[in-house]
Amino acid sequence: MDCGQLLIGVYVHAGFFRGGYIKTPTDYSLQVAQHKEDTEYVETVEKYMREIPESDVQPADVVVYKLGLAFAHAAIVIEWPNVVVHAMAHGGVRCAHGYNHVKLKRTTKKFFTLRDEFCEGEGNK
Repeated sequence: MDCGQLLIGVYVHAGFFRGGYIKTPTDYSLQVAQHKEDTEYVETVEKYMREIPESDVQPADVVVYKLGLAFAHAAIVIEWPNVVVHAMAHGGVRCAHGYNHVKLKRTTKKFFTLRDEFCEGEGNK
């Protein structure tokens, strides 16, 4: 499992999406951010979530990190910035500090919350 699959699994399992399915590419490189300024990851997030300022971040929101040349790693916020849940393809699912290490503290971040049209009922979040 990687960070994108974690997001999908958690939000679908929690019942936030009607129909229970999110269309995402399945044939992507885990190292894409190291080689090109790809926007596919963050564009996929933007289909289901809307960007918010860091000051509005709440539990269950998402932080997307720019690693290398692209926004290509995400975590689910438990308590920003103290606790996030993220997954790495070769490292498993982990709780961590939102900055995790100095490199993430300095990297560009975008914050997202679910778009209303993808939530079932009111007050799900």
